[in-house]
Amino acid sequence: LCIVLAISFAVLATASMVLSHLFDPAKFVAEATQALAGGDTKALEQLVQPAEGLTADEASLSALCDAFAEPSAREALARQLQAQAMDETLAGSAYPALGVAKDNVFLGYAKYKLAVQPVQLMLTSDAQNPLLSLNGVPRTGRVVEGGVLYEGLFPGQYTCTVTASSGTGSTVTGQQTVLSLFSVQQPTEFNGALAVAVFSITNMIKVHLVGGALLNAVGVGTS
Repeated sequence: LCIVLAISFAVLATASMVLSHLFDPAKFVAEATQALAGGDTKALEQLVQPAEGLTADEASLSALCDAFAEPSAREALARQLQAQAMDETLAGSAYPALGVAKDNVFLGYAKYKLAVQPVQLMLTSDAQNPLLSLNGVPRTGRVVEGGVLYEGLFPGQYTCTVTASSGTGSTVTGQQTVLSLFSVQQPTEFNGALAVAVFSITNMIKVHLVGGALLNAVGVGTS
């Protein structure tokens, strides 16, 4: 009987060690941060759980990896995920669009995934016909009060470029700007970083007329 009990205890102890290793939240956090550090989109794909409507394709996962190229960013994320693995109700302080999804498996053991929520970007430029590209890919937004809203974006770091029409009909391209998109409650705002002021033809006519009126008022002729 003692031998049977000893064997049973040894089996349970071994099983407990194996389960603790397999379902250790610290192991999940380490795997996630290592995949981000190495830009390993294949490994990361197995660890993420995108919200409905989001697609964790290679381009999206690459943008997520780019946001964590710096060790300080990964350390901040690791601290956040470790806290959320212990308490799922905690909101992400450093990276609100990222969290921990916990799937209970057996006797308190659980599988962990990197929960990913969609983010938004608001283009606040008042230029004519603005077109936003993220990492070279044109995006479609909808016109709202205050600008153009781009919804359902995968969180990460993007190089943002805006093109717009000038008053003369030519195309003006803004300066490339790197943005990290992780805000959930409010969209990240971007003014387009256009290199020169872009005026509508109507505004140009107004400026011309006002300028002419001022010149006439001081006795200077206009042509």
